[in-house]
Amino acid sequence: MENKSEPKLTLKETIFDGFFKVHKLELKYNDNQPFERYIVENRKATSILLFNPQTQKVVLLKQYRAPHAFYGNPYLYEIPAGLIEPNETDKEAAIREAYEESGYKIEDAEFVSYIIPSPGVNTERISLYYAEIDDSMQLGKGGGMEAEAEDISTGHYSIEEIKEMLKNCFIEDAKTLIALQWLLLRLS
Repeated sequence: MENKSEPKLTLKETIFDGFFKVHKLELKYNDNQPFERYIVENRKATSILLFNPQTQKVVLLKQYRAPHAFYGNPYLYEIPAGLIEPNETDKEAAIREAYEESGYKIEDAEFVSYIIPSPGVNTERISLYYAEIDDSMQLGKGGGMEAEAEDISTGHYSIEEIKEMLKNCFIEDAKTLIALQWLLLRLS
């Protein structure tokens, strides 16, 4: 499969600059008419799948996501995730988020992949990590950061429960879908 030549950027205008940025781009292929694209620029993010091999259970969070109230269900099942601070590596942020959101204090994590959830409009790229846990590692209460108005509940789900949740479309978050399917492949 062959693509056209890469378009040339002829204009970039920032039309919103807040928690994220929105840019209006004007691009052009060779001698063709220019075309516009709007790009949402996000900060880098990371995520981590926590699995207890002794109990064969996965840690999932359930938290309120305001944009999804438009779809009628603002509470989503997710793996721990969050933004990477400027002084952190992807892995350090994943380990920090695991503790803040689930209460599990882990020392190391295995890199799995990058996830690009919406490549047509968004610059977001999420690092996905994996860590094995046991009950002795749950040293905090989790629940997220009060300063960030997070309201997170933590649950432990068996592999059979995970399969049922996937089958019945209870997992809608893309990074969580990918992480859980990756785990099922790993365990098979």
